[in-house]
This record gives sequence, C-alpha cells and structure tokens, in this order.
Amino acid sequence: MLGWRPAATHHLYKPEPLVKLVKRKVRALNNGDISESTRNHVRQAGRFRVVTLAEHVSDEYFVSDEYHDSYQAMGLADSMWCIIPVNDDCESYFCVQRGAGEKPFTQEDKRFMAMALRGVKWFHRQLMLSYGLLVADSPITASERRVVKGLLSGKSELEIAEKLGWTKATTHGYVTQVYRKFNVRGRPEFAALWLGNK
Repeated sequence: MLGWRPAATHHLYKPEPLVKLVKRKVRALNNGDISESTRNHVRQAGRFRVVTLAEHVSDEYFVSDEYHDSYQAMGLADSMWCIIPVNDDCESYFCVQRGAGEKPFTQEDKRFMAMALRGVKWFHRQLMLSYGLLVADSPITASERRVVKGLLSGKSELEIAEKLGWTKATTHGYVTQVYRKFNVRGRPEFAALWLGNK
C-alpha cells in the first residue's frame, strides 16, 4: 500500500449504515484486505484526478459482494471522486454519490468537479491542518480541535478555558499537547503553520 492509509473521514450526511460500513472498510484495509477501488486509488496517488466508479473499477466489480455491500445495500448507484494532492504525503479526497435510479456521472460532471476543486489547494491544506493530518504526529482529537479553534481566534488560554468550561490547567495541558503534535514551540509558530509560512 506504499504507506497509503485513510487518516480521517467526514460525511456530510451520516446515516448509521454508512458510518458502520466505512468503519468496517477502514478496519479491513488496516488488516490488509485491500479492495479493487483502493488499489486503483493507490496506483494513481500523487496526481490530481477526477474519476467515476465506472472508470475506476472493472466490470466484475459490479457483480461483486463489495459492490453489493458498498452500493446496492446503501441505496447508491454511482460515485465520483476528486483527489487533490496536498503535499508529497497527503491527498484530499472528495466523493459525491448518486442514489439508485439516478443517472450515472458524466464527463460534464467531472469537468465541473475538477473546476470547482482544483484551484483551492489552500482550502485542502487548511482542512487537513484542522484535523492534524499534514504535520501533526497523529490526528488531533475532538477536544484538541476545540483548543485549536480557540488558539486561532486569538483567545488567551484563560479565555479558551472559560469558553470550554475547563480549568486553566486542563486547557494548558491541551494547548501543550496541540503544540507538541504540530511540532511547534508556541503560538507564533502555530499561527505560521496556518498562514503557510512554516
């Protein structure tokens, strides 16, 4: 897999069956059970691309258990991915899906998606930073994300503590963890990350 792993996923809509499916697929991937779709994504890693499901997998995939579990059982018929390399180690994936009975994605849909997402590399960088994926030693927790938001808003540690209902000591502990995860020595270096200067 050349080190390729999904570090974080976020769904606009989170139906329970889909959330469970994604967790199961990530677990399988981490155990070495690699789907045809994942193999194809890894083969193309490092370059900007927009692909539809039909372009991305073999005809056999559409009669496989994988297709049944990932699409038919979820009421889905098609997917289109836009993959944006953010740096040498990270890619940002956007996936849109169509339900059963809807028409498949077209070349025009692909052009539109590419046009909308290609030019906003800064957005993908900020998105990954917000989850601790670009430079952090490990993804940040939900509590750490709340601290990051406070730090970036210019609030003092005391103000962050008051807003979150935490003690000053607890907040300071989280601030220290955040700085450590992002490999910075303080707020100026942390801010420089977000401004793209580090």
